Amino acid sequence: MSEVKFTEDELKSIQELSNKSNEITNRFGQLAIAKINLEKQSESVEGEEFKLHEELEALRKEEQETLNKITEKYGPGQLDPQTGVFTPTTEVQPQAEAVEEEK
Repeated sequence: MSEVKFTEDELKSIQELSNKSNEITNRFGQLAIAKINLEKQSESVEGEEFKLHEELEALRKEEQETLNKITEKYGPGQLDPQTGVFTPTTEVQPQAEAVEEEK
């Protein structure tokens, strides 16, 4: 079989197709790297979210313990955090005493 020489236009067309193929392959690579970076970022965000949940739970526990101590010391009431003034509520009889009085 004899050799066939492509025309300049045919060679140019083949080169353009090759360039487009390389460009698409390159873009796939860039997209894969971006995806990996997003996954790492997502893991980091999830880790931070978990940590914040733990901090919030610890804070709620601390708030409840502080409230229990204050209630034990001063009894039930309302605190105005702006002024620091505590207003006791009218005391409610404990359940055991209330039951005895009803008898």
